[in-house]
Amino acid sequence: MTRSIQYTRQTLGMNVYEAAQVRIAHLFDTYPVITVGFSGGKDSTAVLQMALAEARRRRQVLDVIFSDEEAVDPDTEAYVLEVASWTDIRMHWCCAPVQHTLQGQARCFWTCWDPAEQAAWVRDYPAPARPPEASWTVGMSLSELPALLGLGSREEHCHLVGVRAAESFNRLRGILTTGGYVQKRQGYMYAKPIYDWHTTDLWQIVRLNQWRYSAYYDKMYRLGLAREHQRVAPIGNVASLSRMHAWPELYPAFWDRVIKRLPELDAMARYSKTKLYRKGIGKPSGWTWQEWTLHLLDTMQDEKMQTWFQRELERTIKRWSRFHSMPFPETPLRTVDGKSDQPMSWQRFAMMIGKHDHIEGRSRDLM
Repeated sequence: MTRSIQYTRQTLGMNVYEAAQVRIAHLFDTYPVITVGFSGGKDSTAVLQMALAEARRRRQVLDVIFSDEEAVDPDTEAYVLEVASWTDIRMHWCCAPVQHTLQGQARCFWTCWDPAEQAAWVRDYPAPARPPEASWTVGMSLSELPALLGLGSREEHCHLVGVRAAESFNRLRGILTTGGYVQKRQGYMYAKPIYDWHTTDLWQIVRLNQWRYSAYYDKMYRLGLAREHQRVAPIGNVASLSRMHAWPELYPAFWDRVIKRLPELDAMARYSKTKLYRKGIGKPSGWTWQEWTLHLLDTMQDEKMQTWFQRELERTIKRWSRFHSMPFPETPLRTVDGKSDQPMSWQRFAMMIGKHDHIEGRSRDLM
């Protein structure tokens, strides 16, 4: 592509599209086995399209892994079916029993395709799906899936995902703490070639290349949901809150099946825009953010999630103390121009805890 992208930022003398192309070509040169994690969302669509272009140049078929999360909207399912029909793609459609986070009051997790819940499944297994495998354990993490498909040894396997640092603090932290866009996970290499893209970059590049994408995005746009808030994410987690109210209007019959499977989502759709689902954002008067964060931690009922947040808080404060002489800040530090210089703080942790913004089990961070 020779024309410049007017509004796209620059990275080392290249726009972010060109930089991602260079990264993907390097990954193809370095690893004999390349797979792409595809969700049907806009970010994984961009990675898939660039990886497919590189595979075509090398006259290779591209292995694509789609983790079907059961509660997949009809438009996204139709789009994934279309992609699966492309002749130069080998689609691995997996209905694995992966654990996801859930913004519920009584429970914090649910498992898609749980055999014990088969009578209540939102959808039956789609025709292209691989049969369940013995290595797929109930409650597994999505990060385990690529290595379990037997596409090559873990040492020669690199899995590409559509993760962008701009979408959440946890994603930014993942890039900063690993020191780059490639890291080792479950024994294989895991790459984020579009980590530095912003939403405006992505949609401009989609338009310039005329890439296909799920009709779900246009329907959300017509309902007034801004492009930066449009996400295809596991239903029920923190990333899906901003769009939850749209599901009953867009897909009423499908939504009826969803709330029978996950009754908590009925309240989530009704009140996701209220303070009911934002308990960590405010704090009682007279409390410091540190006191409020520790109180939220102490009163968490889910022991697994409580342990995860405690561990992450300890790691963050330990890392802070290595590079700073001042105490861990109450609120994000600001530069002269008002931008956040150090985004992590006690306030940020309170917000993460209040929203159950929990990395483990959040599959869209992986796919």
